[in-house]
Amino acid sequence: MKAAIKTLGRLAFGLVLFVFVGWQAAEASDFACRDKLGRVVTVQVPVKRAVMNQMYDFIPALNLWDQVAGLNRWAFEDEILNALCPELERRYARIGTGSEINMERLIKLRPDVIVTWTSKPEQIHFIGRQGIPVIGVYPESLREFYSVIDMLGAVFGREAEARRLKQRMNAEFKLIQPRVAGIQHKRKVVWLGSRPTYPSAGIGINDELIRLAGAVNPAGAIKQRNVEVSLEQLIKWNPDVIFIWGNAGYTAADLRARPQWRVIKAVREGRVYKAPEFSTWSPLLAPVALWVAVRIYPEAFGDIDFDARADRFCRDIYGFSIKRIGGFVD
Repeated sequence: MKAAIKTLGRLAFGLVLFVFVGWQAAEASDFACRDKLGRVVTVQVPVKRAVMNQMYDFIPALNLWDQVAGLNRWAFEDEILNALCPELERRYARIGTGSEINMERLIKLRPDVIVTWTSKPEQIHFIGRQGIPVIGVYPESLREFYSVIDMLGAVFGREAEARRLKQRMNAEFKLIQPRVAGIQHKRKVVWLGSRPTYPSAGIGINDELIRLAGAVNPAGAIKQRNVEVSLEQLIKWNPDVIFIWGNAGYTAADLRARPQWRVIKAVREGRVYKAPEFSTWSPLLAPVALWVAVRIYPEAFGDIDFDARADRFCRDIYGFSIKRIGGFVD
């Protein structure tokens, strides 16, 4: 809990943790940073033609529409982007997925930079050898998530927008800690992944959200992103609350329908919640964090109208009601 409080304090001050190597004195238009793979990447800023293979929900949040030329194929199915830009197909090139980039199309596009995730380091190195600056990202903590926002602000010349976005997100994060700080009996919480027996472990934002909410992740001692466990282990952990990854192919009802799962306290008491699909690597992570805390300790947030707050946040950042993209249905 102390680590979570310390992190929240750092977020409140907007600490930049993505390692900026700095502005070059001789060339004021050059910006250098060290990415998730430890590579120093130099980009001429502000970029005018970027490929957003990840983090594309920041395009409207930071007003990057006119500075992007290509998108991950899944971006064309993204509810936020489609709500704001119906002409996505006409306006932007498809360049593949996070793990399978269409190299021929990317090289033909000749972007100023590509922002992508780090699942295939060899792919990133290949793109770099083609003379295309590529920044690998994979935020595994709230601090890293905020540092990526800072990096995007610097690369696109949108530093003011990035600061305002972090301030707005902080307003949601700061509601959590004062209400859970005095809780003595910390509830056990697991966050299930693509399979019900594949929970989030001790590395990653899901684990940090659980700790920020003043709860305990039984898998948190395992220092990896996710871990395959047996149903018997989940029964032994006996969590008070269960969250399900928003893109998982199963629901809370599916778990309740399995007799062997009903011995788990969270399932038996109806405290299994499926996160919305927008819950990963989006500015909406801020209301997601509050939603997690409210679901774990509803008694500590009786004065909070969560649905109204989440809707107001979405309107502030994206200009439309969160109901337009499904909202928090549980």
